[in-house]
Amino acid sequence: MRLYNRTRCPDDLLRVVLVAAARAVSCRTADTIVRVTGGSCSGGRAWGRGWVSRGWLVTHGGKRRLWHDGNITLILPYRHSRFRYDPDPLSAAQAFYRTACHEWAHVRDFRKTGSPDPSTRRLRWADRPQEQSAMAATDEALEREANGQLASRDEPILMLAVWIESALKGIGK
Repeated sequence: MRLYNRTRCPDDLLRVVLVAAARAVSCRTADTIVRVTGGSCSGGRAWGRGWVSRGWLVTHGGKRRLWHDGNITLILPYRHSRFRYDPDPLSAAQAFYRTACHEWAHVRDFRKTGSPDPSTRRLRWADRPQEQSAMAATDEALEREANGQLASRDEPILMLAVWIESALKGIGK
């Protein structure tokens, strides 16, 4: 996994949370590019095989196009003192983890079946088969963690929540 971090959050902390999310939905992290930015609410998007442009890489120390087998962009909610959807740091960290699980499930599905055909008419977001599959995989992983069948990911989520809280104190909550 290549992590391009455009937040103040330490790379090691983000990497631990992202690897935990990938393992929860049984996705391998190799040959995947993950971009993390900051915002007021958690969100993300994933797509299949492609490349990262030279402009992105030059600002991050690279000089060429980089081909990969999956791409994820995530928003870490820490920039504003009042979150739009996440009122406290713990729920913000949980929302980020859930979104990361959802996007890793997309990458896993893209690797199995390929990206959806862009020439066909798109259904509403919740009615798309790939979205239903990713939501089911995320819910199943979180349920297995709650039942103790899967190793708990509470420690990385709590570490992220502590960092978000400290970032908010720096902003002036």
